[in-house]
Amino acid sequence: NYKPTTLEQYRYVFRKFGDTPLTKAGLIDFQTRIQHLDVYTRRGVRETHKLPKTVPKQDEVLQILQKPDVTTYKGIRDRAILEVLYSCGLRNAELRALQVEDVNFETKMVRVNNGKNSKDRVVPMTEECAKLLDTYINFVRPELKPKHTTVFVGIQRGRALSCDGLLAILKEYTDFTPHRFRHPYATHMLENG
Repeated sequence: NYKPTTLEQYRYVFRKFGDTPLTKAGLIDFQTRIQHLDVYTRRGVRETHKLPKTVPKQDEVLQILQKPDVTTYKGIRDRAILEVLYSCGLRNAELRALQVEDVNFETKMVRVNNGKNSKDRVVPMTEECAKLLDTYINFVRPELKPKHTTVFVGIQRGRALSCDGLLAILKEYTDFTPHRFRHPYATHMLENG
């Protein structure tokens, strides 16, 4: 019951495994061979996910959110991406699949369709997130000549963001992955009532 993207990721990793024998020496050899791969690809064969020992403080996250230059189209888009990741707790694939029609500025809610385990959910936006998304969707996004109905598109060609594209954007401002934003999102929401 895995999603097609998950299956394709696993196929990719297993193709790298090749004819390596399933022995301790074979596994050590395989680990050595995949060291040149991207960290996210290597994590495709990882142990169970554990919660982080420390969650970033609110001021640390706010510093990251302030980094994009909001006097440019790219900066406004990037700041909106960071805000949605932090304020709404979306996963990588959920953010990239977010459709313009899924953002409701009246109710300040975002509809996440076909999330993890193929579940839909509705999440609230903060005032700041809603303000930034409104500016991006109504003023910046049309200038990027979008070729998709996804909220976030590339600056140069207006195409939907790829997984690597989103990670490259984040890398400009932080070493956080999209998932790393989910822990402070939940913790800070609870701390702030």
